[in-house]
Amino acid sequence: ALSVGATTLTATLGPVSGNASLTVTPPPLAITTATLPGGTVTVAYAGTLAATGGTPPYAWSLIGTLPPGLVLDSGTGALSGTPTAAGTYAFTAQLSDAGTQTASQALQIEVAPAPLVSLAVTPANPSVVIGGTQAFTATGTYADATSQDLTAQVAWTSSSPAVASIDVSGLATALSVGATTLTATLGPVSG
Repeated sequence: ALSVGATTLTATLGPVSGNASLTVTPPPLAITTATLPGGTVTVAYAGTLAATGGTPPYAWSLIGTLPPGLVLDSGTGALSGTPTAAGTYAFTAQLSDAGTQTASQALQIEVAPAPLVSLAVTPANPSVVIGGTQAFTATGTYADATSQDLTAQVAWTSSSPAVASIDVSGLATALSVGATTLTATLGPVSG
């Protein structure tokens, strides 16, 4: 079959002939998207719902909820926008064609929290006597402008461990006279 439609087939042998009608239908409509890429809060998202078969044009719709900030283009199946909330969002993609066929596929998009963009260590420039201690706090700021106390999650280091040491909770102990820089690091971000 070369295209969708109907035709009459004729077989002839000498003066005798016979006819048969042949109807060619489109292949079954099927959504071929099995998974969608994950997203991140404040980062532009792009995903596409895809299908085969049926008779174009297609019309896409959803049952359920996309992540806040994302929209579906009902003509192309494109999912786009910028997610505003982290979480796992489950929905069913529905598709209908220009004929009478329909298809559906359960899908989900996982949205990760906004990325950490900076760490601030406080207090900034304290003075401590030898043998004294000072508690430090590491506050992370994320791409969505939220902040969180990350003191217990960061890795603490001292640029001069002979001057002051710092433990995993952010408590520094002055060991000798001098200056040191205390750094909090979480992944690729330091402060």
